[in-house]
Amino acid sequence: MPVTRKQLLLPLISALAKAGGEGRPSIVYDDIARELGLTDAERNQKTKADRTGKQHNVFERNVRWMRQTATRKGLISSPERGLWTLTDIGHDRLNNASEGLLVTIFETPHGHALWGKLETAVGHFEDRAIDLLFTSPPYPGAMKKYVNGDLDEENWVAFMMDMINGFAPKMTETGSMMLNVAETYAPGLPVKQEHLTKLRMRLVTETRFRVLDTLYWHNTSRLASPFRWVAQQRIRLKPSVEPVLWISENPFAKANNRNVLQDYKKPPTETYHKGGLRPGGHRMSATGFSRDNGGSIAPVLFSAGGSAGPKAYRKALKAEGLPQHPAIMPEALARHCVKLATDPGDFVVDPMAGSLTTAAACEALDRDWACIDSSLSYLAGARHKFPDREENEDLLDVFLNR
Repeated sequence: MPVTRKQLLLPLISALAKAGGEGRPSIVYDDIARELGLTDAERNQKTKADRTGKQHNVFERNVRWMRQTATRKGLISSPERGLWTLTDIGHDRLNNASEGLLVTIFETPHGHALWGKLETAVGHFEDRAIDLLFTSPPYPGAMKKYVNGDLDEENWVAFMMDMINGFAPKMTETGSMMLNVAETYAPGLPVKQEHLTKLRMRLVTETRFRVLDTLYWHNTSRLASPFRWVAQQRIRLKPSVEPVLWISENPFAKANNRNVLQDYKKPPTETYHKGGLRPGGHRMSATGFSRDNGGSIAPVLFSAGGSAGPKAYRKALKAEGLPQHPAIMPEALARHCVKLATDPGDFVVDPMAGSLTTAAACEALDRDWACIDSSLSYLAGARHKFPDREENEDLLDVFLNR
């Protein structure tokens, strides 16, 4: 597949960073070609002769075009003729993905961790390929990673609608989406924002998506927040439950609650379901409730403590000087949702993957996965959760200065 011009931005920045921050074009061309694995034919392809009879190297011309674009963006400067220099902004861009950029940071036998913006990534998936989209998006006021600045309530809803509509054609006929969306307070006021209500209303009025169910994650280790309203003025209760909105265009999307059965509190033969009347007056069958079905049906409430990630992961972050993701969901929650809505071998996508909790759950459950995040720092750190990985060593060498 030929390399497009937009795909040259990261290799160009990486080549200059690897060369110490500056380089001559002739050397940069060769470095980029090696990084991309171009064949001699691809590296030396010529254009048709122009009016003067002169031919140009297609690859080098595309690199020069991207260098001009990078210069306009403030990523590269030319302090003297024939010398390209990476700016401070260019160095920073190695951390935060830009539009049009999508790079595999590492892969495992089951999946790929991709660095890029979700708007770019969505176009790289085949139609009708995704069985489950599971993600935990940031709440309003915490979206700097994904947009230029924070989003208010209305713009958060618009952002989520764009994501849902963008991935809708990529879902299988029986596919669904699960969105772990937190409730939040209005800035400066002890009243809840209505972004979840507005999102549900827009889904109903503008799309074919409907809510299949709402699961609730009870975070058993949640701290009192917002501190002002809960711990100082004592006028609100500690928030400890987050909804997981489960939506699909298909009312009969794939699901099987047998995949998430819970252990019986007592053997079925020892429960009070032995026939006779329930406290409410309903008469129960003596045979139906004494059968052992392998476990009891799970309720919509799922309890699990918050997580800082595995110890090895935290130790690796410290060793490489990488930041820890500020809001890591428990892997138990991701496993619960993935098992409920997919089968082994199904394909799961998390477009705002953070510390790759979804990916870790899929690895453990024999599901294929693709996870995207716009922060290279988070992805570089999360790779330590996957010992059986093949990583993009050239990019990580530059990013980690190793």
